[in-house]
Amino acid sequence: MKAKTLDSKHLVFIVAILGVFAMSSRISTDSDTWWHLRAGQWMLEHNEILQTDQFSYTRLWEEWKYPGWIIQIPMYMVYNLLGPGGLNILTAIVVTKTFIFIWYTLDGEPFVKAFVLILAAATSAIYWAARPYLVTFLFSAIVFWILEGYRWRRKNRLYWLPLIMLLWANSHGGFIIGFLMWGGYLFWLFVNLTRKMISIGQVNSSKSEFQDSKKQIILFLVIGLFMLLAVCI
Repeated sequence: MKAKTLDSKHLVFIVAILGVFAMSSRISTDSDTWWHLRAGQWMLEHNEILQTDQFSYTRLWEEWKYPGWIIQIPMYMVYNLLGPGGLNILTAIVVTKTFIFIWYTLDGEPFVKAFVLILAAATSAIYWAARPYLVTFLFSAIVFWILEGYRWRRKNRLYWLPLIMLLWANSHGGFIIGFLMWGGYLFWLFVNLTRKMISIGQVNSSKSEFQDSKKQIILFLVIGLFMLLAVCI
């Protein structure tokens, strides 16, 4: 049997992603990393989610409002098992997964996509750290991939959005970005619907296209409702 050879497109993808992984495999802790680890440790030791501040002098027993337990607990488990180096690898994995989704969202020649990917990685690298906000980094890319796939390729993965919002809302307060992205694409659908309403009766327009646009808006509104319900959990 002949061995399969990689074409240039896949080779460029592999090189670009390995470049991102190499860039993100570095010391990734900052001053906020430690209290996230302490929170994860406390929740593991007490088998419950933090409800009140257990650590501060000035705000002891005050309400604890940080939505990060889904990330803080695994962070501490990785740190406890592998030390700071484990957090570095965890950060690199999350960052690399983010840019994999971005790669599959982009269109164009492989070398252009690779250039955009490395440029985006270099400019965002200042924010890479072992903190729950990396989940917002990853989920933003996933939501973008889902919405762009629906817009241009009619690949309906929208039903994943409520589940993503459920995880996102319990990981980091940046989940509001998901609603902003959803709202941007909903606005695009309304603009598209308005354009078709104006052009009905012209040669290149049909009522079936108008009805299709209405169905898309209804679908987006239903998905948005489930996203809203998901973040309440």
